Amino acid sequence: MAGQHIAAVHASTVSSTAPCISLYRISIIERKPAVPLDISVRDLPTVHALVIRRRVTRDEIATALAECLPVVFDYAQQHGLAIAGPPFARYPEVGMGSLTIESGITVVEAPSTALADGIEALVIPPGRAVVTIHRGPYDSLPESYQRIERWIRDQGLSAAGAPWETYLTDPGERPDPATWETEIVQPVR
Repeated sequence: MAGQHIAAVHASTVSSTAPCISLYRISIIERKPAVPLDISVRDLPTVHALVIRRRVTRDEIATALAECLPVVFDYAQQHGLAIAGPPFARYPEVGMGSLTIESGITVVEAPSTALADGIEALVIPPGRAVVTIHRGPYDSLPESYQRIERWIRDQGLSAAGAPWETYLTDPGERPDPATWETEIVQPVR
């Protein structure tokens, strides 16, 4: 009888906690040695950009980028806006289950016309930022962010705004993820 009671308590506990446990992804992965990061502090100029803002889960980031970036590129080309650099994603809000992503491109100057198709003008103010180049697949970006956070803490700095990633390598031109380069920028004070 005691064994049945213990089994019932266990089943009840598993049933009531299972939805919460599924919020956390626990995985055991064989890790390769981390690629060294060359982290530095830079003074960045004002950045003008066109973005589409979405609230997504981490699993939806790639889909959001694939859907939004072509729309922003087409808009810039159709309206004669000079593109100033490769595409990027900025993360102004990050929560446990979802985050806000701003997918876009930098432009030489802010557009003077009204925007359409969910596109917004974004101005990132000038300031100091920690900058590094992540080399490798996008799914290992979180490790680089963790190393940047440690470096910032070790330098006595603190984050001062939303981080962003600039995709320096076009996966269509270089399909091997080991060759991809992503610049990570974290404003600091």
